Amino acid sequence: MSKKKLKQTGGAQAIIDYCLNRFCPPLIIGFLLWSHFAIDNWKPYAIMAMYLFAERFHYNVGYAVGYCKREGIAFEIEK
Repeated sequence: MSKKKLKQTGGAQAIIDYCLNRFCPPLIIGFLLWSHFAIDNWKPYAIMAMYLFAERFHYNVGYAVGYCKREGIAFEIEK
């Protein structure tokens, strides 16, 4: 198998991995919440709120960690 073919396969695999990691968790969580949804049950609302919070801020946390590593900023609080 040629290197060009391996690169194409790796690129396709990367796209598939990205799509599965990006879109499957919200679909699975959405289905589970929908299947247990009730007006008087507070748990689906709390789970959706926590999921939306985590989804909104996970990129910013990753960016901050990468920036601190690049600039050599310590992660631990000095006592």
